Amino acid sequence: MTATKCRSTPEHDLTPPQKRIDVTTSGWDYSEATRKIKDAFDNGQNIQIVLLLQLRSMTYARERRYKEKIEDATAIMTYAPHDTTGYLCAARRYVYLGYQQRAITVLNKGLDLVPQTHPQYDTLLQEKEQAQERLDRRVDFLARLPYDISLHLIEQYIQGETVIQCARVSSSWRTLVLNHPILWSHIHINDYCLKLLPSITHHLEAFTGSTWNQSLMIRCFELFQTNSFPKLRTLDIRYYPESQEHYNLLCSALTNLLGTLKSLKISTGTLDMVTPNMSLLLTLCRNLTSLRLESNGGNCVFAPYTVPFTTNLTKIELVTLAEKICGTELQKLFQSSPNLRWVSIQRCANSDFYDLVQKYCPNVEVLIGGHIRKTTFESDKWLTDITPNNELQVVSVGTHAIGTGLISFLEKNRIRLRALSLNQNDATITSLSNADMRHLSMIDFSNLAHFHLFGVPLRSLRVMANLESLILNGIFDKLPSELFKTLQEMPKLSELEILDCTYDIPDLHQLILAFAQNTPESSLGRLLTLVLECDTLDSNTLEICGQIQSLTNLYLGCYEQSETNLEKFVKNISQLPQLEKLHLYMFHLTPAELHLIAANTFLRKVVLSSIGGITQEDVDAAFPSYVDTNFTPSYSDSEYDISSEDTSSDDGV
Repeated sequence: MTATKCRSTPEHDLTPPQKRIDVTTSGWDYSEATRKIKDAFDNGQNIQIVLLLQLRSMTYARERRYKEKIEDATAIMTYAPHDTTGYLCAARRYVYLGYQQRAITVLNKGLDLVPQTHPQYDTLLQEKEQAQERLDRRVDFLARLPYDISLHLIEQYIQGETVIQCARVSSSWRTLVLNHPILWSHIHINDYCLKLLPSITHHLEAFTGSTWNQSLMIRCFELFQTNSFPKLRTLDIRYYPESQEHYNLLCSALTNLLGTLKSLKISTGTLDMVTPNMSLLLTLCRNLTSLRLESNGGNCVFAPYTVPFTTNLTKIELVTLAEKICGTELQKLFQSSPNLRWVSIQRCANSDFYDLVQKYCPNVEVLIGGHIRKTTFESDKWLTDITPNNELQVVSVGTHAIGTGLISFLEKNRIRLRALSLNQNDATITSLSNADMRHLSMIDFSNLAHFHLFGVPLRSLRVMANLESLILNGIFDKLPSELFKTLQEMPKLSELEILDCTYDIPDLHQLILAFAQNTPESSLGRLLTLVLECDTLDSNTLEICGQIQSLTNLYLGCYEQSETNLEKFVKNISQLPQLEKLHLYMFHLTPAELHLIAANTFLRKVVLSSIGGITQEDVDAAFPSYVDTNFTPSYSDSEYDISSEDTSSDDGV
């Protein structure tokens, strides 16, 4: 790039024309051009300053450094106020950026200072008229649309930090954004939401705050203290306080919300001094119907229970890794909360837990106890479909709650029970005895639809007329042959999962074959979901699995890389008329077999985990775009090959 002379009339030039400045760069190196121009300024060469500024502004424009370009254009106006160069340079950049009014302001200034005899004066006038025309054509389309359509567009297309940007476009946009009730009914803590929080308090119904950022959480608590939230019903706070002061801020915030708050979830860190106490929270928020309190601290957060009034609680969840809740405190809680329908207690210290529930919680519908992690069972699909009907629907019991009283409780509620989950994943904890298991297997759960056993040995099973799903996981005592025969008599069984269990392969073959040969006239249910995971799966088992015509979801996995012949299996899979989801784990596939699977046009999701013999390119080539695929190669295919390492560098590394 070579400097050229500035086009201006002689009487307006600051200095007479001088020698040319060499700012030529190789390969369009604009930063080098900028440096050479700066050196020319510093060395005080006798050149036209306007020319240098114009050259540099051109360089800035090509680098998209628009702010610096406009600053140089402003400097040109200062050095040559009677020349059009600076005004046109700045105005054109403003027009490019969409700032029509700013361009008009600059051009008006130029029209006032540049003589009308200037050759470029008419250009100033023309560009002003064009900018004015563009400004007059701008339409606020949201303001001109019907109000309900404008709200719909905002709800569908404005999310996250875009909300802040839209609120700054114009007064009409800000009014629409801040008065959209659905947009602000439920928000999560972040900087942009906190900035608008004082303006949207009348819309907020649910607030979720989960952050390690202490300053952000403190700002949140302060806003809750100083503003009114007439519709706020749900508050979910997960924070990690560093001092007692932070906890005091939380309590002050709750005091301001006690009139409307119905659901409260609080999860804190491990500092004992800042762990919330259940009795204090219930006293502050007397209208609560749902409370989840989670703490990893070592002190007592649930005891002593000192609430002297009757609560409105219908749902209580108490989660702790350290504290065991004694029966006396539980009895006080249950007696003061007669409307409880959902009870989840992670750790209970006494053996009469189930007797307390039976006696003081007659309306309980969901009972969850003894689980170490919330996500283990509370994410189960049957928990999302609970509807109030004053009947016990779900009992999910973990290691820390299995023991005396459980079997008796289940027997008393056998007719009402819809879902039962037993998790015995720690042999060091008191577990069910052989007598308990025999008793359990003989209970007639006539209405049980979902049965999940993890680590609990199953001796036998009665025929259950309404059983829809059975999940057996981690049972190392061999599953009896009678169990597989009983499953063939379940008329509604549609989901079967057997993972990491011990059994005789012929028993499994017989069961799967029964589903494969099932007819509408048969008493056996239509199997929709089949999950099998074990050390190895032989080709015969796989072939039969591919013959179950009713399957919509199939998962097959091995714990060791399987070289089983899959030719017949994939051929059967390609012909299943209802299969929508297929998940294979630790198998070896060929590209030809992969294309055969992809021939099934009903598939919508395919997960291939630790699969050998194929690549991501093979997967992409086999499946059409409407199929959601997820592929990870086997370790042997993806591990680092040290033989291919380049060791030719001079340093020997």
